[in-house]
Amino acid sequence: MEKRKDKRFKEWNKVVLKSGGRNADGPGPDINAYTYDLSIKGAKIYSEQSFPVGSVVRIQIDLARSQQALRLDAEVRWIEWNKEEKVYEMGVEFLHELSQTIMALIKHLYGEPTGLPASMY
Repeated sequence: MEKRKDKRFKEWNKVVLKSGGRNADGPGPDINAYTYDLSIKGAKIYSEQSFPVGSVVRIQIDLARSQQALRLDAEVRWIEWNKEEKVYEMGVEFLHELSQTIMALIKHLYGEPTGLPASMY
């Protein structure tokens, strides 16, 4: 039984991660990763590098279908090593600051014709 309130969409989108959240514009490497699934409130990300649970990371998600780039902070909620894929799987919760990022995700995930999901009212 699914515990999440928001529907998850399985889709691969290119992601660039950087530690430090909003303060991540300084030195430090960009980490290339991919979403495995995506919702309005978070994502499951595959990455070759791990980040500690509770840390805040700066994320850029290139939404393949709608061809938009979102930049936002997220908190790492859990992490597991995937032996078969040889990558880390991380669950992140988005720390939305702007309504534009939420609306961009709604339009991308649900499309304009379907309107807002009932859980958003």
